[in-house]
Amino acid sequence: MNTSLFVGTIIFYILSLAGSLLLAIASKKISGKRFYYFAILHIILIIAAVLFTLSNVSGLAKNYLTLAGMCSGVLLSGWAIRNEEIRILVRWYFGLYLLTVLLFLYSPSMLFYGLSGNGGNYQRDKEILVEKNYYLATQSQFVQLNTGSEQYKLIQKLGVFNKTIARDIDLGGKVDSVKVIIFTSDTIVLTGFINGIITRTTGLKPGMNKNTITTQSN
Repeated sequence: MNTSLFVGTIIFYILSLAGSLLLAIASKKISGKRFYYFAILHIILIIAAVLFTLSNVSGLAKNYLTLAGMCSGVLLSGWAIRNEEIRILVRWYFGLYLLTVLLFLYSPSMLFYGLSGNGGNYQRDKEILVEKNYYLATQSQFVQLNTGSEQYKLIQKLGVFNKTIARDIDLGGKVDSVKVIIFTSDTIVLTGFINGIITRTTGLKPGMNKNTITTQSN
């Protein structure tokens, strides 16, 4: 998934949410009959996206068709739910698109990959235990698309919430394990390994904008 498609997905989804809210506010002043014209266009986009997917056609056409179909569903959801002239089954169908908000709260990257038809390429964040409830996790896939390298963040798990301790940690590649050299409240030094071979030793100052203070490559 390229950067432009990822950014475009974010922008279109946010705009569709904003448009859905505005349509929900104005829905009772708009005839429900007009809604069906836009609903038909939405269905055409969804069918086209499904056909492209089933035919294994690759390229941005499939991605943008899927994105247009999904975002049009989100856009129309506010209008559908609030206007009682629209049939109940249609209102339920479009209401399902609002569930994407829950997925957004759970995992924005997973949502954006799905909206753009790249759900099969999505990879869960890898987590490596560092110390007690501290983990090294792969950073946002959007960050990786921009930097072109594997970036990590150090998080502290607090029940269902995660606290980010440090970001933009570069250990010289996609490491499979780490060794703690120093772990205090103000200094953390980690060594990354790939197949048992040291890739890089990196020192961090938690909470500081410039996290990396020392870097030594093998």
